Amino acid sequence: EWDAHVPETDPLGFPVYAEHNSRALAQAEICLGAGDRYSHFMILNVNAGIGSGLVLNGKVYTGAHGIGCEIGHMSVERGGRICFCGRRGCLEQYASAAAVLHEVNRICPDIHTWTELIDRAYNGNQICCDFLEQAASYFGEVIRNVMSLCDLEAVFFTGQIAYRGELILKLIREKAQKNAVAQMGKLPEIALSSIPGNPYLVSSASILIYKLYNQPLFFYEKNIERKKGKE
Repeated sequence: EWDAHVPETDPLGFPVYAEHNSRALAQAEICLGAGDRYSHFMILNVNAGIGSGLVLNGKVYTGAHGIGCEIGHMSVERGGRICFCGRRGCLEQYASAAAVLHEVNRICPDIHTWTELIDRAYNGNQICCDFLEQAASYFGEVIRNVMSLCDLEAVFFTGQIAYRGELILKLIREKAQKNAVAQMGKLPEIALSSIPGNPYLVSSASILIYKLYNQPLFFYEKNIERKKGKE
């Protein structure tokens, strides 16, 4: 997470915030989604890639350098496909919407979008169902690994995967249950994100709301006053 920085020459004259989109989604889940029910959860933003936001004790986890919880780059296949991050076998290369579509398209070249893939799976296309089940296996494994470390109450999904998402969520729940270890105890709730409306607009607004209520008002003016005091 980056703090606002407003240079004295900034023509805007007001703070500008930048935040990782998946951490912003996690903050929105706290403010307007499931945050009133859970204080330990993860949100997975599944599109062409896979982003993630982790909430622990009711606060978004960023890590020591602001790059914590990159679940999309957790390795799920030793020596697997090379990822743009430079590593091999990343979850993103096997379970993202783009990765699944790429594999399906090799067999069914007339399927071009995630919605087409899901619609055909609902209509009983076995090839589409098989690839969804394969992706669900990877998600189930990752959820098990994260649970072993963080003991989460819930895992939420958003992004393209949310389109008629109950089919793949059912598969993910089954795979997570199959992969569960005895010591894990109760599995987390696995559900679609409950952020209302357009999740990306709402998540942007949630960052401003969080900043407004979690740091001194008029902080920019206070910083200027502090600078003048040092001169």
